[in-house]
Amino acid sequence: MQEMTDIAVGGGTLFLAITTAWLARRTKQAVDEAAETRQLSLTVAVDAVRSRLDQSAPTVEVELEEIDWPPSADERNPAGYFYRPVDATRHKFSLGPIQDLALVAHLVIRNRSDQAVRVECEGDFFDLNAPFPSRAPFRIDPGSKIDLTVQRAMSIAQWGALWGESKEVDTGDFLRIHIDDMRENGVTDSWTLHLHGTPVRRGNPDGWRLAETKDAARLAFRLDPGVRTYFLSRTRDERLPVIDASQYAREEPVPWYKRARRVRT
Repeated sequence: MQEMTDIAVGGGTLFLAITTAWLARRTKQAVDEAAETRQLSLTVAVDAVRSRLDQSAPTVEVELEEIDWPPSADERNPAGYFYRPVDATRHKFSLGPIQDLALVAHLVIRNRSDQAVRVECEGDFFDLNAPFPSRAPFRIDPGSKIDLTVQRAMSIAQWGALWGESKEVDTGDFLRIHIDDMRENGVTDSWTLHLHGTPVRRGNPDGWRLAETKDAARLAFRLDPGVRTYFLSRTRDERLPVIDASQYAREEPVPWYKRARRVRT
């Protein structure tokens, strides 16, 4: 009799343990599924807001043009723009007393929408037709465009430090353009420019000379694709969250209790 009682108690304990483990697993699965459901709902809501802001956002194009050659040096205007190109013939073998060189390129911003946009630049950007402080925001009216000049200025020693690289290297800090629709609940598009190469080469006997051509200098401006930021409130800096929906496309085994049962006929 005692043995039967022990067996019954042991069986009951085992059954209870199995049931408890199963319930714990089901509870965890239910919690995980609820969390995923909430996250998916948030993803759908975010996508809906993003779609609405995309539809109302202005169409703006940023086009990068060629780098001027030869570079500029010596004389700057009050805003800091180097406006006098180097005499390439004179400095063919030595840059002599020149302390700074500036590479200059041009870009065009076109506002193809029916609303005004605001532009803010990080770096040395200049409007040579209507000068404004280098980093002050400015406005482009609907259907208008503006021609900007962008400049990368460094000392001869800094340019020289880039000489002899086996591949093109970025010359320094990024140059960025931010364009927004001036709405509290709106978007800001940002572009980053990279300048590669150096206009100087090792001279004789000990100094720096100007590269023979722009191709020899391996100069290149690169404009990265624009990146869009979505604002729920620009004043409070509340931004639309970035959600990676790819995590919900996981290929995982289907739990046994969710598997379809095969019916024999």
